[in-house]
Amino acid sequence: MRRLVVVLLAALVMAGVAYAGEVTFNIAASWPYPYHGNPFLPGGVGVAWWLSNEPFAYYVPGSGEWLPRLAEEWEAFGNVMKVKIRDDAKWSNGEDVTADDIITGYYLTKAMWGSWNFIHIVGKVDDKTVLFVTKREMTPPQKLRILTDVAFSLAPKSLYGKFLDKAKEVAKIRDEIYSYTLEGKSVPDELNKKLSEKLDVLGDELQKFKPWEELGKLVCDGVYVPTKIRQDVMIFEKNPYHFLAGTTLIPKVIVYRWSSNEACWAMLMQGKLDGNHAASTREVAEQIMKTNPNIKLALPSDLGEFVVAFNFRKKLFQDINLRKAMVYALNRKKVREICYPYGADEDVYAHGILKTFEKAWLSDELLSKLTKYPYDPKKAEEILKSAGYTKGADGFWRTPDGELIEFKIAAPAAWSDWVMAAKEIAEQYKKFGFKAEAELIPNEIYGTRLRGGEFDVAIEFGAAWWGAGEPWAGYDRIYGENGYIANVTAFPADKNYDTPWGPLNPRELARELIYQTDREKAKKIVEKLAYITNENLVFIPFLEKRIMIYHNDGTRVTGWPDLKSPLWTLCPGGIERFYVYMLSTGQLKPVK
Repeated sequence: MRRLVVVLLAALVMAGVAYAGEVTFNIAASWPYPYHGNPFLPGGVGVAWWLSNEPFAYYVPGSGEWLPRLAEEWEAFGNVMKVKIRDDAKWSNGEDVTADDIITGYYLTKAMWGSWNFIHIVGKVDDKTVLFVTKREMTPPQKLRILTDVAFSLAPKSLYGKFLDKAKEVAKIRDEIYSYTLEGKSVPDELNKKLSEKLDVLGDELQKFKPWEELGKLVCDGVYVPTKIRQDVMIFEKNPYHFLAGTTLIPKVIVYRWSSNEACWAMLMQGKLDGNHAASTREVAEQIMKTNPNIKLALPSDLGEFVVAFNFRKKLFQDINLRKAMVYALNRKKVREICYPYGADEDVYAHGILKTFEKAWLSDELLSKLTKYPYDPKKAEEILKSAGYTKGADGFWRTPDGELIEFKIAAPAAWSDWVMAAKEIAEQYKKFGFKAEAELIPNEIYGTRLRGGEFDVAIEFGAAWWGAGEPWAGYDRIYGENGYIANVTAFPADKNYDTPWGPLNPRELARELIYQTDREKAKKIVEKLAYITNENLVFIPFLEKRIMIYHNDGTRVTGWPDLKSPLWTLCPGGIERFYVYMLSTGQLKPVK
């Protein structure tokens, strides 16, 4: 509590940039600084991602409802989707958003990030109509991604058109490489070299383009555009040319830097924030709401689970016996109670299906086949001993080769819930006999470090169904060629594993699931993936996150939805789009 008081005082100083008398909506987030404004440079555009850019539509997982945004309408048939851009969609400089802008965004993101491999062609029908043609029949996940990703809005042709020809060259090579991948063939070294060379040239040119520094502004098609940027605060003002400017009743958004969860708690108590999702203990949540009665708490599923992710590049974690010992030795329920009391327990299985949806996707028959992993340190000891591990006089376990079992548990330093989890897990493992300690890594480089394999084990989101509410999203993340967890863990996903159905390849199954439109057939694929995930312990899940959304009703704004509204399910994976929707439709309005 003493530390919270200190942080509170610091937050009050930081909050001094608020503008008295102005109608504002205040949140906390992060952004790179010095700010460059180029989405393709390190750090990207930060919180401007959703505040300043529009997807074609929003999808509400809780209701299955589509909310049109940049697109007026769309139609999919076979392997083609036709998207009609709103006639009144404009950039913040007053120019029309056109098909040429969308196509520019497509090529730049495909070239730089390897996105959109499933898209074969993007074509212009007229200034306000775009065609997307996929290599195979378009699946529901692909439709979802095309319609809900802001990538097409990131690169207006007026600014990024000068990079388009080189982006097309890189994108063409990526298509060639992807063709080899689809056919199960090895990519020629010469082609990989060519990609690297062309990508370096494009990247070098993009590196020099910093629109915020050069122009003093960004050109955006979103509701709010940045007008002032400091290290501690970003100010966004309403885009007067936005198609919903007339119903957007709050003209300014103030974004304070999310330096830590503790700083956010302090600002919530003082009424400086209108919305925030900094996770906290139950005691802190109660204190926040007691100190500021205007603060309410919504708890929708975050459509994601917290896990201990292994680094399979390291020999130590390649042994299934050690991984089994680690899951049995961990009191997952206690970890959840300490780091995220509002979460749902995931302390029996490790199958990659969120607890909320377990019964909807996994039959009792399948669950009976899965190994259960309750807290059982005695069983953990038995597994280690039978595998040749020994415990030294110092109380620490050794591998069969006599090496000390020693590892660090990484967590992003600014996220108190993950920090608490890492510390508690390390403490439990030390008591069991693993020489473990928490390693706190700056948030700005956390993902980079993990993707580069610079960790032992790490706290991460395992299965994450953000934006979709379906298991294909989770398993593609875990096993897909470009899946985040697949890249972080380096789990050998592209090989066969023994199952009751015979040898199966999880990467192939994950790809098949994406293309499966029949729900009953999809369930059968999900059960196979759940079996592989559980029996091979790709990671150790310890809770399903219920996103803690603090919202201030009555200080500056009012009009938040009912706590049971499906609109809250817009929050997972990008809470700012929820804020943007509520603000731009006039549902969030100034307090009179």
